[in-house]
Amino acid sequence: PIQKFTVLKDLSGAAEVPPFYAFGFMATYWGWKSQIQVESNISSFVKEGYPLDAFIMDYDWFGTNHSDYRDFGYNPQTMISANYKTPKALIQHYRQAYKVRFGGIRKPVTFQHQQMVVRTPWWLLAWNQLAYEMNFTSASLQDWYALNTAHLISDGVEFFWNDEADFANQFFAYFWWTFSQRKSSSLVSNTRRVWSINRAFTPGLQRNGGVTWSR
Repeated sequence: PIQKFTVLKDLSGAAEVPPFYAFGFMATYWGWKSQIQVESNISSFVKEGYPLDAFIMDYDWFGTNHSDYRDFGYNPQTMISANYKTPKALIQHYRQAYKVRFGGIRKPVTFQHQQMVVRTPWWLLAWNQLAYEMNFTSASLQDWYALNTAHLISDGVEFFWNDEADFANQFFAYFWWTFSQRKSSSLVSNTRRVWSINRAFTPGLQRNGGVTWSR
């Protein structure tokens, strides 16, 4: 078996060394209603002695349904508080007060930029009547996505949990999606370690700092 993995590495590239926190314990939940609820749960983990290194938020950090889906923005109900008026300040608070990193789920679709994606050649991969799936093999879409994602990284979003890019007609969707996120990271820092959790694996994903989760 080790020989097979060696061949795969030689063909698709060596894996990036993950950041140190990636070896720790992470917790996630879907269904947050308020920032107070989020912090209460983080606080409980820490107070009860669980070794929490990072927490991950599902849709709740940028929207709760299709009507308020923010492609590159934040949900003010969960990402702003009375004491911390910006998401950046809140994420810094979590890091300083609880020593935890923040990661957020990402979807390979757009709701706020549908017309742009539809009208720009090669940007639209598929339309399933609910979401417009983006074609990350397009170099121009990669650059646009990277530019719009960079402020999330600057605000303190340490990593992304990439979900639902299991396109039947694009085997390498996760590779090109993480490649775009790597471009985004380089806009913020050339020394920052890129890391992401992805729902499916395709060869080469490891070169972009991607790992695979399963359930």
